[in-house]
Amino acid sequence: MLKFIGTSEKEVSEEIMSRFVIYQTSSAAALKSANIYKALKSSGKMINELDILIAGICEANDELLITFDNDFKRIADLKVYHF
Repeated sequence: MLKFIGTSEKEVSEEIMSRFVIYQTSSAAALKSANIYKALKSSGKMINELDILIAGICEANDELLITFDNDFKRIADLKVYHF
């Protein structure tokens, strides 16, 4: 946990969270997700459908996905950083 002199944990948490961008699903994200689903299904390497939606949202917004989940390695061309 970050510690700042004179700053509460709540204030630090709020500061960190205010820097996050939250993307909503969109028609572009749905199309990307559908293409990912189709590619995974045809290769026989399916993953969780919610993970497919997350990947589609990342691709539609040209964002890097940071994750511990190795299933995302199955998605070609996804910008992903695995811990």
